Amino acid sequence: MTYLVALTRRMGRMGLGLLGALALSTLSAGCDAETQGRQETAFAGSCEGFCGEMAPAGCYCDADCAADGDCCPDAELVCAPVTANEDDPWIGTPCNPGEDTCDFDADGVRGECMAFEDGDGVSHGFCSVSCAGTCPDSDGHATTFCVEHEGAGQCMSQTSSTYNDNCEELPGTRAKFKSRYVGGSGISSSSASVCVPDQRSAVTGDLAADLLELTSDCERLSGTQLFRTDAGRARTIEICKLEGAIWWRADADIDCDGGRSEPCTSDPWYQASTSSKDSTGNFIDSASVPHFVVPMSGSGFTPSDHGIRTSWNAIGSAGAILYDGQLLFAPYADAGPRHVVGELSAAAADELGIPNHPVSGGVAEGVTYIIFTGDDAYVSPIESRAAAESIGEELAQRLLENN
Repeated sequence: MTYLVALTRRMGRMGLGLLGALALSTLSAGCDAETQGRQETAFAGSCEGFCGEMAPAGCYCDADCAADGDCCPDAELVCAPVTANEDDPWIGTPCNPGEDTCDFDADGVRGECMAFEDGDGVSHGFCSVSCAGTCPDSDGHATTFCVEHEGAGQCMSQTSSTYNDNCEELPGTRAKFKSRYVGGSGISSSSASVCVPDQRSAVTGDLAADLLELTSDCERLSGTQLFRTDAGRARTIEICKLEGAIWWRADADIDCDGGRSEPCTSDPWYQASTSSKDSTGNFIDSASVPHFVVPMSGSGFTPSDHGIRTSWNAIGSAGAILYDGQLLFAPYADAGPRHVVGELSAAAADELGIPNHPVSGGVAEGVTYIIFTGDDAYVSPIESRAAAESIGEELAQRLLENN
């Protein structure tokens, strides 16, 4: 009987039609007072596995159930938010660019709709306020975090299974580990998983999947030994060969050498110099330039034999880094210890959603590094994101065609 109550409510939203009329007729003929009371008060059942829809027991687990009075008992706990928060906007609430929908006061700062475009050029927005160091929180909303956006601090929602379904409820965003924007606040550095504008394109996503499939099997590079993920660890990592590239799959340690801002200024192993310089003659800033590390010659592997190099002349071999379905094109900009692979810059880690603190950051596995080989596979100038993406995409397409 509960099923029919819920069904007629849903049909009523669209125009009841024959099925709704039949349901109402059945209910009016067969419901006694006790059943009617049960319908008006509570529904049995659980939303576990049914968020956004009707549970088998007939109660609902969507954004309308609270207003309609037919939520499952655990809807708010399992599927929150179960009510749209358009009437209670806060930092992270979706908004339409150009419309005054972020009408709230956050510690004296008026909310505004932060407009952005995703990787396919579609416009989105969410409510935000400017920040330096900290952001205010509000009951009934995800915890907030201050991050850098277009050169300034902006408050954004942290990922939350309760309040934004780990960013799925915020159109045009994705979950990504970000360092705190400290600004002039003097507050200590930190990082968190935040719902940030997703500027990856569908094309890049397809390319990432294709490259991951291409590297599913390894043909070890002739003459090389196994490599380590860290000094002192067992040799377990193969360097693999493709027509036009070499690759390996390993961990991700954080390289902060040359970094001139957080989190690199907190690196206890910091070195001011890198193996390459940018077009202005400065060492590469690992805090702002995405790049990867290639080991110095050893264990049967000599990078220069494959045209892999970086230098003080603002060039570096192009590469592709894959992690968790994401793809980042970046240059080789710093040489690492012999016999060890699996290291990228703090900026590259940040782009891939990898915690990027030099001490506590990185991931233990699952990062694929593809380095394109040959004399035409260089990013120049080395610090240029546009150059890395342009040559990287061209070489990745060529790689797929030739293998």
